[in-house]
Amino acid sequence: MFNVSDAGRVRITVHDLAGRQLAILADARFEMGRQVLTWDSMDDRRRQLSSGVYFLHLEANGVTESRKLTLTK
Repeated sequence: MFNVSDAGRVRITVHDLAGRQLAILADARFEMGRQVLTWDSMDDRRRQLSSGVYFLHLEANGVTESRKLTLTK
């Protein structure tokens, strides 16, 4: 779940600990407000990722945020 302060393009990506981009979860225009996004724990090649630590990067309206994710199975 994330909030968009102003309508506009949002890009959300998943990266491994080495900083390699594994998946693009969103790259589209979102309206202002609370948004919900579900990740199926697959990379862009549709391979299942293993349990571990990943980073989620969100870029919207000139702001970039990163969050640590722990994937457990």
